[in-house]
Amino acid sequence: MPEPFVHAHASHCESGVMSSLLRHHGLPISEAMAFGLASALSFAYLPFVRINGLPL
Repeated sequence: MPEPFVHAHASHCESGVMSSLLRHHGLPISEAMAFGLASALSFAYLPFVRINGLPL
C-alpha cells in the first residue's frame, strides 16, 4: 500500500508544493531551499533588453 501524502501549509504555493513532493519522495528540503533553487533555474541575463539605456 502506498505511503499517504502529508500536506504541509507553506508561505508560497509553488515552493511549498515542491518541498512537500520532494519530502514525500525522500529528499527533505525546506520551502526556502525549493524557492531558491527554482529562482536560480529561471534567472536570465538579457543584455539586449534595455530600460532607459541600461541593460536589464
